[in-house]
Amino acid sequence: MAKKTATKKKKEVKPELPRGVTEGPQTILVSPTRLVDKDNIRAKENYGDLVELANSIAERGQRQVIEVHKNGSKEYVIISGHRRAAAIQIGVEKGILPKRFKAWVIELEGVNEQDRAISCLVENLHRKDLTMDDQAEGVKRLMQIHKMSKADIAKTLAKRADWVNHLVEYLGLNAEERDAVKNKDMGLKEIKEVARLKNDSAERMQKLRDIKQKNFEKREEAKRNQEFKKRQPKQPKIVVQNDYDKMIELLEKQKSHLGASYARAALKWVCGQIKEQEFLDIIGIAKLY
Repeated sequence: MAKKTATKKKKEVKPELPRGVTEGPQTILVSPTRLVDKDNIRAKENYGDLVELANSIAERGQRQVIEVHKNGSKEYVIISGHRRAAAIQIGVEKGILPKRFKAWVIELEGVNEQDRAISCLVENLHRKDLTMDDQAEGVKRLMQIHKMSKADIAKTLAKRADWVNHLVEYLGLNAEERDAVKNKDMGLKEIKEVARLKNDSAERMQKLRDIKQKNFEKREEAKRNQEFKKRQPKQPKIVVQNDYDKMIELLEKQKSHLGASYARAALKWVCGQIKEQEFLDIIGIAKLY
């Protein structure tokens, strides 16, 4: 009778820790399905190419840890690293990463909902690709859900009070007015001029048109000025006494007679037609100062 050969279970290889992170009680491996995105103000479409990031994680491993807060016995609410977590989840779904892939997370203790929302907003505000809509939505959440004042938000985020005020005013704009801000047809300081007028009123619509026209004319004038400067011939360098003194000092140190060729070279130099080093090469001396 043939003996049954026991098949050894293949040992699972533990993924390498992200750089600068040491394994401990709070640094653990978690299944991507247990990572929950609750407080992120960035829209999913603003995450960029998640498939590209998933491929990078598959090739080089997880380079940065994800900060989480445990919510109950199963879920881990993401505090920072939302994009990495989303890339891992998509990577597993598309087969870029193994089905049993686990992400390295750091579990932060004693984090309440307000701390979590603030941490998420602060992390995102450091990103260049965060839209004004996302910023305004984050401030709105802090005010409405967490009952923070505009002064508290500015202090917590280390921002000017004007920055918070502009975002609050931006929330009151309609779609056309928001597009004007995004397209730089209306500046942040001009939001207040529009926001104080009654919504959808003829006066408000006219105010927006006036602002857009004024800013358009400013941009066109700046373009014309730039083109005009490009067409202008290069102005000779203005000769000041310091230039003459410098030239005479160098020639005296060389103890050389000021011949015609030297004089021409000196004139070209002080008029900006040749560089200083070219002048020094012509008269045959090294830089002495």
